[in-house]
Amino acid sequence: ACAKTSCDAMGISNFKQMRGFDDPKMLIIGAGRIGAWHAAVAQDLLPNIVIYLADIDEENLIIVGNLLGIPKNRRYLVSEDSKNQYSREKLGLCFGKNILFDFILDAAGHDVLDGKTITRLLRESVANGGAFCTTSHAGIKGVEAGHPNLVLGMKRFLNGISPQNNFDYAITFLSANLKKYAHFMVEIKGG
Repeated sequence: ACAKTSCDAMGISNFKQMRGFDDPKMLIIGAGRIGAWHAAVAQDLLPNIVIYLADIDEENLIIVGNLLGIPKNRRYLVSEDSKNQYSREKLGLCFGKNILFDFILDAAGHDVLDGKTITRLLRESVANGGAFCTTSHAGIKGVEAGHPNLVLGMKRFLNGISPQNNFDYAITFLSANLKKYAHFMVEIKGG
């Protein structure tokens, strides 16, 4: 339910109708269970979406990447020791120079990304008309969502969205895909 709500709010559900193409780029930061469910739902809603994963846990990248058919060249093993792990330069080295994402989802957990990092991602790595969504319901201080470059670029920041209106979708999705995802729930940490 949470994943469907986030995908709806970001505009994945009606992306093709609104933008005229059906293969937007989506970066998911955090390949744990929350990131994995968002990726699975995004693929369900928009089958040609191009998903990129970033995580500090190589095992999660492998499990989720393999489960969802995300090629190795779209997986970024983030070094906990490096500074600016999500800078335009680091993302470019991993995914290709000047890459822009139509959607970035923060599923890394509370306090992993700070407001400064999110603002930089919005300014440098989200395409005009794109969205950054965090699954952090506690809020994130310091996000400059009203920055002129974001407003003029029609870039949106979404924070902690309620899933209550998508329980029917969640039940239908899980029922239809139970065999595909049952083993995954026990393999991934916290699954």
